[in-house]
Amino acid sequence: GHRGSMWADWFTGGMLGIGESFMAGQWTSPDIEETLTKLMRLPSATKRRMFKSNDARFAHMAQRLFNYQSSARSGIVGSEHYDLGNDFFASWLDSNMQYSC
Repeated sequence: GHRGSMWADWFTGGMLGIGESFMAGQWTSPDIEETLTKLMRLPSATKRRMFKSNDARFAHMAQRLFNYQSSARSGIVGSEHYDLGNDFFASWLDSNMQYSC
């Protein structure tokens, strides 16, 4: 199975995007080693065509247009993820609000 966002990662990230989309849980395989081996063994010209096709260009353009991680949204994303208040951090940091391994 797969989720639709995996295609954008494949088209824009090539082989690295394929691996990262797998690690993000965007697709599964009954035999990941065999799947990746087959993809890696594709001739270079085939991979270039696959990742530079019109569909890939469209997916890349759509990803850029609808990218919620743009610099214009960075303040919003930052506040949603990091402005959690001191109570949250105090619950797991030491008395000086520091963390060490």
